[in-house]
Amino acid sequence: MTMDGNAAGAPRFAVGTVISTSLSVLFANVWSFLLIILAVGLPAAVLIGGSVAVMAGASRGTGVEGGIDLAGGGATQVLFLIFIAILAVLAYLLIQAAVTYGALQSLRGRKAGIGACISSGLAALPRVFLAGLIFSVTMGIVGFILARLIGELLAGGGVATGILAGLVMAAFFIFVVILFWVFIPAIVVERDGPIDCFARSLALTKGRRWAIFGILALVFVANWVISLLGQFLGEIAPIASGVINLVAGLFFMALSAVLAAVGYYYLRAEKEGIAIDDVVAVFD
Repeated sequence: MTMDGNAAGAPRFAVGTVISTSLSVLFANVWSFLLIILAVGLPAAVLIGGSVAVMAGASRGTGVEGGIDLAGGGATQVLFLIFIAILAVLAYLLIQAAVTYGALQSLRGRKAGIGACISSGLAALPRVFLAGLIFSVTMGIVGFILARLIGELLAGGGVATGILAGLVMAAFFIFVVILFWVFIPAIVVERDGPIDCFARSLALTKGRRWAIFGILALVFVANWVISLLGQFLGEIAPIASGVINLVAGLFFMALSAVLAAVGYYYLRAEKEGIAIDDVVAVFD
């Protein structure tokens, strides 16, 4: 172990290394990961769409213009929105967990089958969902309190004050995302619980949070540039714009999971001197 806490001779966590390795893993498994996203996402989208259509039809039957009556529908509409939100989150987290498994197997030099990826994702899903729920609720409460405090402190300010408050809120949320960047891989690989996974992520990201910020910032800029291209093409070629937006959405959804999985491996390799075969031996 070296004086900076890194295992001697271990791979180092670096922005370029994590991004290049992640892109290699993604392109080597692009069709498998795409099929995982479609296999999980399409049924969820159909179910959500069908539910929306049923609720909209029921609302029109009561004379409501424009579809679902959220203002006066009472508990039924609230429960409906909760159901849709939970279903969408479950689908997203299952995709993230399944791709995490596939990415780590790819780092090992093995091709993970679609069924194996989804099976591993399903096994981790209860803990991943509970952790995600804890994270979301906590962030919502803290964000609300922080917004109120900032609002009180900056009451009466102008546009510049509002921009400053927005930047403070954004910085807070970005920082929290960085702290807990690898909580899903910690659950998938180490079978951590919905609380322990956050402590594990805190320990692994310590000392490399600026590098993680750099990774997330570069991915955000790339996504933003492609979105601008899609908007520009939308004025002259709407179909091409739609295709670009769809492909970009699928690409960055898969990339987010691959980056976290690859980053998780490099963080463990650097701090613990562990090889990829030892990381994923739990799957054998």
